[in-house]
Amino acid sequence: QWGEENGSATLIGAVYHGYKVRQHLKEQRDRMLLSREEEAADLLVCNSKMHLARKLVRTLLHENHTLRVNTSSLNIQRCWRGHAGRRVFEERRSWVIERRVVVASTDLQRCFRGHTGRLRFRAEALSDLRKGLLHERYLITAIQIPGVDLKDVYSESESLANSKKSLSASLRQ
Repeated sequence: QWGEENGSATLIGAVYHGYKVRQHLKEQRDRMLLSREEEAADLLVCNSKMHLARKLVRTLLHENHTLRVNTSSLNIQRCWRGHAGRRVFEERRSWVIERRVVVASTDLQRCFRGHTGRLRFRAEALSDLRKGLLHERYLITAIQIPGVDLKDVYSESESLANSKKSLSASLRQ
């Protein structure tokens, strides 16, 4: 019996040890599969993160390039508009200065011509007074010639006119 029991015990031990080894191998295989699944999952996560990172970098580079191009074109536009604005301002400024010169020269001409006209008129009036051709209406308008008393000139012109009349009357006879 001992032999049978001993053989049975060996058989039970062998079955038990086989069971334990199979269980251990199964756990090891499960751990390895789990480890491979985790590695695969980690690899998928890592790859997806890298893909998203590359996509983000591409997007940022594109946006940066677009921003630089837009900024460059905006700088060119800003510089050109500033140049054009300064040119228009300078043209308007020169036109205003030219216009002021024209207005000033016109005013000077007007004043000078008025002055010479007044001088000519005074000279003609004085000449007429000396010739005795000044009438009473000129005295009424009160022409003022500096340094000349019109009443004295009028009385002189009347006396000259009377003397001319008497001379011409005597010559006719």
